[in-house]
Amino acid sequence: LATLDKYRSRLDQVSTRLTALEFEGGVTLHDVLTVLQRAELVTRMAVEIERYIVELGTEGRLIEMQLEETMVGVASDKAALLHDYLADPEDEAFAGAVDGIARLPHQDLLDFGRLAEISGYDRKVNTLDFPVSPRGYRILGRIPRLPKLVVQNIVRALRGLDEILAATDPELESVDGVGEIRAKDIREGLRRLQEINLVDRYLQT
Repeated sequence: LATLDKYRSRLDQVSTRLTALEFEGGVTLHDVLTVLQRAELVTRMAVEIERYIVELGTEGRLIEMQLEETMVGVASDKAALLHDYLADPEDEAFAGAVDGIARLPHQDLLDFGRLAEISGYDRKVNTLDFPVSPRGYRILGRIPRLPKLVVQNIVRALRGLDEILAATDPELESVDGVGEIRAKDIREGLRRLQEINLVDRYLQT
């Protein structure tokens, strides 16, 4: 569990950095694949620990509770990351990427070219110099009490996080399922997320 905690801490660090870059509009494919790789490493380690818990039986209950606490948000954040950055936004491509990443041998998981390929990009692309833009699933998914269906509607209507951040109140309100009150909640939620991210980055330095 101590090793898993270290992996999770590293995941949180790179995830916080990605969030800052998303708000600044400076994300590269390398930033995305770093978070994706870390999330998958954490997931695989958790699976290994679950096997030990099964062997321990009732004695493993405390470890199981600690594991559940450590893994909160990992799966949903990884899914949102893929929805944000896969070259092909369709559900079929998402399912294929999830399956492809899960089947990767450990050595290939460390290969960003292979991860880029599974994500729908050229395997030979220079990930450090390849700019990408989030669709908005990951950030919007962190706003409290915002249903997934509404998140989908916003992303489909405004077509990107930059456009969502720049949207006027009438533009947000016109999206199916939003309206005046929810538009204000979204604006406030985005502002708070930026503030929280600044604090998180400060604490990590």
